[in-house]
Amino acid sequence: MMAEHGIYDLRRHHEEVVPVLEQWQIFERDDFGPRGEQAREQLAGCLDKQEKDVLEFEEQRDRPLARARRREPWRRCSRREFVAGQQNSRPDSGEGSLRSSD
Repeated sequence: MMAEHGIYDLRRHHEEVVPVLEQWQIFERDDFGPRGEQAREQLAGCLDKQEKDVLEFEEQRDRPLARARRREPWRRCSRREFVAGQQNSRPDSGEGSLRSSD
């Protein structure tokens, strides 16, 4: 829910963590023991999974937004532009019309 409303962004988290790991040269170092190597492999797996999760989340997040835009075309433009477009596309029925006859 927090991610859906833009409070927490998994992509941003991923983009902030990876540079720190690069700065620490986690994947370039060769001075780890067996447990360190195992932890690095687990970390690499977690980062790969997180990248896949980011892509999946973004697709899931964007799907309802795209549906809402299709249902409510006024969200693609300002309310004023939408209303003006609706008024211009209506046939002038004469009596009872909302348009002034000036």
